[in-house]
Amino acid sequence: MARPSEMGLISHSLTPADCGLIISYSGNSPEKDPISSVKILKRNGVPIIGLTSGGQNYLRDYATVVLNISSREKLYSKITNFATEESIMLVLDVLYGKVFALDYQKNLAIKINNAKDLESERASNFKAMQEDF
Repeated sequence: MARPSEMGLISHSLTPADCGLIISYSGNSPEKDPISSVKILKRNGVPIIGLTSGGQNYLRDYATVVLNISSREKLYSKITNFATEESIMLVLDVLYGKVFALDYQKNLAIKINNAKDLESERASNFKAMQEDF
């Protein structure tokens, strides 16, 4: 995830061969991050996947594809944003799974090799969690 100070740099570096993913509950406030990157991405011909709530908004107007997230929480009178966070995680997991599946064997090998290197000190006494190799 890009930090707000990095969004402009990343947006300027993307090309039509890339894809921008913008998550915004309200989908408005074009002068604030992350929505401020929309015009840069459009100018560079970068396709945009927008994750946003229902109803008309700025992000919907400019995104190439819009995927809906939960819209059952008020903007600021909600106690927590559980439904929004869970729906965002679900959509991101589905997108990740689809991209991973495009070259499943290659991506699985990369993932396992990286995990072996990065998590080599992890251990568990629980038989179901232990690796076979």
